[in-house]
Amino acid sequence: MAQVCGGSTYDYYWHLKRESALAFLRRVAGDYAARRISHLPRTNVLGTVLLFLATLQNPAMPVRKWNYSSRSTPNVLSLMQPKFLPTTIAQTAEAIEKLFEDASKTWEETGYPEAPSTDKVLYDLIAFLFQSRFVPHPPNEGPPSFSRPPGPPMLKQPTNPHYLAQPREKL
Repeated sequence: MAQVCGGSTYDYYWHLKRESALAFLRRVAGDYAARRISHLPRTNVLGTVLLFLATLQNPAMPVRKWNYSSRSTPNVLSLMQPKFLPTTIAQTAEAIEKLFEDASKTWEETGYPEAPSTDKVLYDLIAFLFQSRFVPHPPNEGPPSFSRPPGPPMLKQPTNPHYLAQPREKL
């Protein structure tokens, strides 16, 4: 039986969480641009986006149907890091709520869901959460690349020094 040695530091579940958070954030941006969820508290919508980073969720359900009542930003941050002090959680929540509020207001005013890019908004959120130690990985960590080096494929050359040193016989 083969044993895996070394391996990758790539976290597949973190990748799934990040991708589902991005899919949900894109839906949120589209609904803000169409003014379908402008009546919802922004802190609860951001809390739901953060819930995707905290736990593995399925973003297929429409944004309007999510229960936003108990998902405020500080509540979800305390789920992500329950040992952090309430003051740390409050400061982090205030900073990322400001970032999300600016983006959501722009989506609502322009009617265009990619005016601030959702990729950039999620990147900034994760970068701030990583610096504050709420998430385990930096925002730019992607899947491991198994690409070949550029150029033609290398042919295997004989490596036996006796084989290389012997002259070839002519037939």
